[in-house]
Amino acid sequence: MDPPGGVCGGDLVADSSLPQEHKNPQPPAVPLARAAQPARAGPSGPPASSSPPPNDLLLSICLVDVPLLKDVPKRELALFTSTWSGLLSDALASGLPKHWFDFYSFPKSILLSPPRGGKRISKSTSLADLVHQRLLDWPTKQDVLWNCVLTRGAQKKKVVRVVPDEPPLEKNVIKALRMGDVRKALQLFTAAPIAPKTPETVKALKDLHPVGKLPVGQPTSEVSASPYFCDKIIREALATFSPCSAAGVFGYRPRLLQQCARSDQSVYFVSTLGRCVNMFAAGKAPRFLQPFVAGGVSIALSKPNRGVRPLCCGDSIRRLVAKCFCSGGKDEISKSFYGENYGVGCPGGVEVVAHSLRDTLRKHKDSDLALLKIDFKNAFNLLERDTFVKASSARFPAMEKWTRWCYESPPLLISITNAFSTQRVVCNKVTRWGRCTSVAAYNL
Repeated sequence: MDPPGGVCGGDLVADSSLPQEHKNPQPPAVPLARAAQPARAGPSGPPASSSPPPNDLLLSICLVDVPLLKDVPKRELALFTSTWSGLLSDALASGLPKHWFDFYSFPKSILLSPPRGGKRISKSTSLADLVHQRLLDWPTKQDVLWNCVLTRGAQKKKVVRVVPDEPPLEKNVIKALRMGDVRKALQLFTAAPIAPKTPETVKALKDLHPVGKLPVGQPTSEVSASPYFCDKIIREALATFSPCSAAGVFGYRPRLLQQCARSDQSVYFVSTLGRCVNMFAAGKAPRFLQPFVAGGVSIALSKPNRGVRPLCCGDSIRRLVAKCFCSGGKDEISKSFYGENYGVGCPGGVEVVAHSLRDTLRKHKDSDLALLKIDFKNAFNLLERDTFVKASSARFPAMEKWTRWCYESPPLLISITNAFSTQRVVCNKVTRWGRCTSVAAYNL
């Protein structure tokens, strides 16, 4: 589920116009079912820009696949954080496509891994030195750095790799342990393998994301105001990402946000990130960002003898917004689902269902009663957007602006080397929309 938002961004209010409690807020109770002040009805988002949609500019970041350093060298973390947060601040202040491109392309430009195969870094030059030089070159040689990324991505496409029949389990487990993700390492022993990268797999993914009903119906009443997330909630939400959390369409992982939040420049970075989170949560982000931020990387897992299972990994900031909603409104969400859903917000809920079912079967084993189990086929992707938005907005009005910003237009799904749009509900499990989908399914 995705979180509520606040004040700032492209057409956002300057910091000086914020109330004093929003400049140094105390951790608020985030009311999802009702907000303090109603807002103006109608679609959210800034006025349409006179310039053409910058899809090609942002799509170039999504489609270039290059290896990146997993972490910023500690010596350069403060400089990296201050530069990146400055780019985000510029993007929030102007709302221009070029400034958003600078922010999203920065990680790939700076953290591009050095080439291997003989061209090794000399003994006198370390990875920290390489990153430091790129950070110094960024203000004047930004185009050169990005061209290096594009060139590296083009070279990678020419390399033909032999994909092993069995995934390198031992290598992946050790990799997860080195990153400090024990849970991920254990999951790898039972995880389903990734489906082969073939046209058949891409077709199967497209079939699982059929054309849906658009446009989403307009609100019939005043749209509720969105909550404001303070820095404390944002830090708590950031901490819930696992070390191996995957990247979204722009290629940077949540781990990078966590690193910056722990640096010497963390106060400035978290404050700027908070403005960004509140902007998205309030549905005030530029509309040209919607296909990318509300979209994701589509992954296909192999099912035994029956097709593929679609997964989708959304943008890291979008997932952070969702986690802020969950963290800020967890008590209210649990209360709303109490007695209706045992899989979300109910400690021990799965065990209660299992044991209750076992006891019921034992008690009525000699009776004429029957048990009906309903399993919705491809439930997340076949749920109509209009149904989903109306149901989630009715139960959690404070999330309506964010929900509509994400789902009123088709987002972008990127799979292997293909990009396609979808008009169904996507990214549910990754971005915590599963709770809202439960609301829509319950209303059915």
